[in-house]
Amino acid sequence: SPGGEASAPDIIQPVIRGAQKPIHSFVDGLCASAAYEIAAGTKSITARSAFSYVGSIGTFTTIADYKGYWEKNGIKIIELYAKDSDLKNFEIRELLENDNKEPLQARINELNDLFVASVKQDRGNLITDPKAFRGALYNANAALSGGLIDAIGSLDALIQSIKGTTSSYSSNQTYIIC
Repeated sequence: SPGGEASAPDIIQPVIRGAQKPIHSFVDGLCASAAYEIAAGTKSITARSAFSYVGSIGTFTTIADYKGYWEKNGIKIIELYAKDSDLKNFEIRELLENDNKEPLQARINELNDLFVASVKQDRGNLITDPKAFRGALYNANAALSGGLIDAIGSLDALIQSIKGTTSSYSSNQTYIIC
């Protein structure tokens, strides 16, 4: 997964952290951004091959201003807010109406701080490359060297390693496929 909505890991992380059985992540291609945050909470992260990519621990947003396009095509955009909703969409309105990026930048920074703190809670002692927390994306070899993953190998090899490390292995063990 290339990642996704910032709130998704917040929903699944408590389940992973509180699971009764170990959960392991297997990366087959891409495990980035919010997907990596989820994988970081698991017992181990294994990438299928050197062609898998991992990381992108960072936050961004894209705002498109279509107002000029619509007006050029004869469509007038009218927004009406309730009198007590003056702060509704404030950050976006400040950007679009006043070219003021600061409120939205503060919101993005706040989300990024939460994101990085979550990853550090789960893998902070393992990740050795400081660029990892600045949004860098790594191939599996570099991710292994930087502590973002634990191994490179097949899903079968991961299953065999799990079977070999616990006498209580059962087919009910949980895996996350990124």
